[in-house]
Amino acid sequence: MRILALAILAIGMASASGQARAQTYGTAFPVCMHLINWGGGEYYDCSFLTMAQCAGSAMGRSATCGLNPYYAGASA
Repeated sequence: MRILALAILAIGMASASGQARAQTYGTAFPVCMHLINWGGGEYYDCSFLTMAQCAGSAMGRSATCGLNPYYAGASA
């Protein structure tokens, strides 16, 4: 009985946790572009210094620009 209870607990924990996702933001640039692929999926491109630079690159694409919440600031 104890083995059955432990097996059910282990299966429940494994199915509830799912897979952990990696951090999608970089820390070197203050602006990120969130892109949505036509066939499915999405990703972040955090390689922009200004919102205007990001907006120019996002024009005509299914993308939005926003501030990088993980920006580490300028390095000395």
